[in-house]
Amino acid sequence: MPVALSQIKDLLLPGLWGIDGRYPMIERQWTQIFKSVDSNMSLERRAAVRFLGYAQVKNEGAPTATDNNMGQRFIYNAQHFEIGLMYAITRPRSTTICTSRSSAEQ
Repeated sequence: MPVALSQIKDLLLPGLWGIDGRYPMIERQWTQIFKSVDSNMSLERRAAVRFLGYAQVKNEGAPTATDNNMGQRFIYNAQHFEIGLMYAITRPRSTTICTSRSSAEQ
């Protein structure tokens, strides 16, 4: 939604010392669920694998029981996004052209 200049008229006048405003904050809850790590990549992948099963005790002469169903299972992708909130204030361009006088005119 565009911001009309009449909504922020005092912000446009000369002599503005500062701007102050606060949003009501909600406590962070994601830190109880997720962990954060540093990254320098746009897309990260994490692979879940199934390893070999636990070793089993076998009787003498009995066949060895194995679980050879190891391998890659799931791939989890994490893509990073940047989110920004802003608005732009535009002013009409001034048509006044300032030129300096040459030393001969002075």
